[in-house]
Amino acid sequence: MYAEIGTDVSLSLLSVASYGGGVYEDVIAGRIAKQTKGMLNEWQQIRNFNKGYKAGRQVTLTSKILKNVSTLDAMKVASKRMIGVGLVLGVADMANNDFSAESVGWFAADAIMTGVGLTGWGAPVAGIYFLGRFAYGIYEMSNKGQ
Repeated sequence: MYAEIGTDVSLSLLSVASYGGGVYEDVIAGRIAKQTKGMLNEWQQIRNFNKGYKAGRQVTLTSKILKNVSTLDAMKVASKRMIGVGLVLGVADMANNDFSAESVGWFAADAIMTGVGLTGWGAPVAGIYFLGRFAYGIYEMSNKGQ
């Protein structure tokens, strides 16, 4: 029975970690997008500078912008995959618990908070939720064996 409880909590913790990781990826992507927007604004503003400075700065900005775009593309893919893994693990956790009301409730709450986290403004709220949820899972795992 103890092994079964450990498996339940482990699936739940892995699911929560995947959801949280996906939300974190979106938060970082938002920061990179904001930085890229600043670089594009600077690109437009340097039209009036001398040719030497303008050409050098444009090359630097271009390489940074292209790097940010490729990073954002990779993070977008990683975020979706992590959230997908979280969904799969959440369903596995529910099935492992015979779709009990508690496991279905946690899955629904995790899915809702993932949606909130992807809005941008809700990312800090979802981050706090997932950290608390992860800590609660560890606490629950440590107390079930006693």
